[in-house]
Amino acid sequence: LSMFTSIRWRMIVPYTVIILITALGLTLYLSSQVRRVRQADLEAQLLTEARLMADDAAGYLATSAGDTAILTGRTRQWATLSGNRVTIIGMDGVVLGDSEVDPENMENHLYRSEISQAIRTGEGIATRFSRTLGTDALYVAVLVHRDALPEGEPLGVVRVSMPLDEIEL
Repeated sequence: LSMFTSIRWRMIVPYTVIILITALGLTLYLSSQVRRVRQADLEAQLLTEARLMADDAAGYLATSAGDTAILTGRTRQWATLSGNRVTIIGMDGVVLGDSEVDPENMENHLYRSEISQAIRTGEGIATRFSRTLGTDALYVAVLVHRDALPEGEPLGVVRVSMPLDEIEL
């Protein structure tokens, strides 16, 4: 008992506690920073993919906007290449093609935040729970213009998504 009351132990214990608390705080801070940077990188990657798909989708939407079989086939090809879920949405919010779910069974997407933001500004990003994936997901949407030109008539939206468990630490 006298060993723990010595001056040495009275100094070691508080310093050890301070060091452990500081290390824990630093670990939590750095972990959140790494997660934030990783998510920003994934957003940029998905945005690049969505822009490329939007350029390609312009021709399909201009000629076969009502043909969900063609658009679903195209979304599946893009999903295979990118490794992410791809959805094509009309300007009215109706899902025209999806790489994982039959568009006929999907609800209107007009009021999904990334879709409405893409319609307003050209691009949209959102994070929310996906019932299809059963986990939180990152969504990036890009407005598709006729002839793939920004001044062209808007034809729809291409959305690319991925589960956020990709960046869990």
